[in-house]
Amino acid sequence: MSCRGSPRSNQWDYMSAPSNLRGELGSTRRTVLLSSLLIIVSVLNASSSTVMQAAPVDVHGLKLQARLTRSSYSIGEDLILGLSLQNTQTTPITMVFPSSQRFDFSVLNREGKELYRWSRDKAFLTVISEVTLSPGESIDEELSWKIQDVPPGEYTVTGETAEFFIDGQKQKLASSSESVTINETAVPEFVPGLVAFLSAGVILIALVLNRWRKKLSSQHTMMPVSLSPFNHLTTLDAPRSS
Repeated sequence: MSCRGSPRSNQWDYMSAPSNLRGELGSTRRTVLLSSLLIIVSVLNASSSTVMQAAPVDVHGLKLQARLTRSSYSIGEDLILGLSLQNTQTTPITMVFPSSQRFDFSVLNREGKELYRWSRDKAFLTVISEVTLSPGESIDEELSWKIQDVPPGEYTVTGETAEFFIDGQKQKLASSSESVTINETAVPEFVPGLVAFLSAGVILIALVLNRWRKKLSSQHTMMPVSLSPFNHLTTLDAPRSS
């Protein structure tokens, strides 16, 4: 009587199989085992990698907010972005920064291509420092960008923190994206005032000329009209009667 479902039967079938088949089965088992190990290692590495979040509050209770002073700028103006990293927990949070940088921001076009990054041309001190935020406390900073080398259009601005560590785990937070419109080169500030001054001057001159024209017209109306400019000469030259 055979017991096909028993482990002993399976073991006997495997051992009684040809050597080449047993080799293929062993290789398959090793492949499955290695794949499982790789998956576990990947998950562990992912848990210790940089965290990039755009959520209002991250897992540690830190909240990063970005705010633009305006929603529209012109080329040549200074775009100013305010950044605030706040502790929303009821307990203090200690962060370790590997440099003097605390914040950063990027500017992307409609296609999602990064056209500008604030820290790209900046140098920071390599100083390890601890920053502890009490409940409700925040780090605040304003970053600016002299708008240039970009065409007019619609863009998105995203605030970020510099990399820091909490309990040995690397962190990096991102804010929600802010929309901004970049226009052509701004008109100099004195131009609108100059245009208004010239307009007022033109109106004043027109009023003076109109008044002077009316005055001349009234003077011509009051003067007597002579039928002939030579009437007085004819009267003087006529012979006197004796």
